[in-house]
Amino acid sequence: MNEQLIRWTAGLSFVAALWLVFSPLWINYTSSGNATTQVIIGIIVGVLALVKLSMPTTTWPSGLNFLAGIWFIIAPFVLASTTPVKWNQVVLGIIVAGLATLELTAMAEPAASAADSGRFSSRESSMTFGEKISDPRDRSEKR
Repeated sequence: MNEQLIRWTAGLSFVAALWLVFSPLWINYTSSGNATTQVIIGIIVGVLALVKLSMPTTTWPSGLNFLAGIWFIIAPFVLASTTPVKWNQVVLGIIVAGLATLELTAMAEPAASAADSGRFSSRESSMTFGEKISDPRDRSEKR
């Protein structure tokens, strides 16, 4: 697990959450239902990012942030948003879902490379199927 990468992505997710919460004020669409939804989900994304920062080995915050990102990609089309709102939510949805995917990938990294993690010797990792492992103690007893 690359804990430093996970912390960076969680920190960037928190920054994205801040943008989600405050962008309705900056883009000037505070009166729409999209703004309320965006602020609520932005707060949730921020809280999940803080949970991920404090507990980097847990997977559920990243999974929920991934779902929130997917919602932000879909929501503007479901809720009939105006063009600036639509672009804001789609781009932030891609960012949040992408960061969550990167976190989950960084957590799964050791499982994919077990042979390179030092648990196997280079001889054992390069063996072919059906090849028998010889015991070094057998050689010493035969001498």
